[in-house]
Amino acid sequence: MSIEEIASASAYSVAPATPAVAPVAVHHFGDICLLDVRGALPTVAGLARDAVLAQWVNSPAAVLCDLTSVRGPVETGAVALLASVGAQVRQWPGIPIGVICSDRGLRDGLTSALDGQYLAVADSRQKIWGDLIAGAVTATVRAVMAPEAQSVRAARELVAAACTDWGHSHQIPTATLVASELVTNAVLHGQAPIELRVRQTRDHVTLDVHDGTAVLPRKLRPTFDDEHGRGLQLVASLAERWGTRPLRHGKSVWCTLALAE
Repeated sequence: MSIEEIASASAYSVAPATPAVAPVAVHHFGDICLLDVRGALPTVAGLARDAVLAQWVNSPAAVLCDLTSVRGPVETGAVALLASVGAQVRQWPGIPIGVICSDRGLRDGLTSALDGQYLAVADSRQKIWGDLIAGAVTATVRAVMAPEAQSVRAARELVAAACTDWGHSHQIPTATLVASELVTNAVLHGQAPIELRVRQTRDHVTLDVHDGTAVLPRKLRPTFDDEHGRGLQLVASLAERWGTRPLRHGKSVWCTLALAE
């Protein structure tokens, strides 16, 4: 082959293919998870929903879903699928989910959906921070505990110290009692590892106990003679809200206590 033939052949060679951009890219900024989503809404709505839930079960401080690079059409089914992640916030308000969306039609669709009211929806990343600050976690204390009786006392001490440090001493009696019940339940019925998280937001203190078993507890109706089964009844009577949620490896039982005296 001549030099001219080589030059001619190279002129018509195919350039290497550009690597495809993933429809959902995950970034972490400290305890906050940001998902960058790109593509057509009907195609990526399910992927974005699954990605939000996959990160949410890891208990970050917040999950942000950026839809700036998502294009239409704004189909009702796709919008409802995205908005459905708001059900997680309804069931567990300790981890906010924010959606960044420059398309007004998509924003309106998300906020008008049944579960969309539990999402923070804004048109820019800068705006979403302001929307989240009102209910954002301002401090978190956590400890991993052994599945043994001594952990109950350690939980009370941790919660009492956190309430004192945050200036909420009036909540110590209620918060320590609730912590005792949640950790006792994990010790008796859960599996290691057991982790207690105490979080302060603008209006609440939240207690969140993780353990390694996926079996969700249920509130029982013990008889007068029963020695056990009253723990979650007590939590429900003292807390403003309480609930359970599945985790990637186990479950969480949580409750919120109002800070107002």
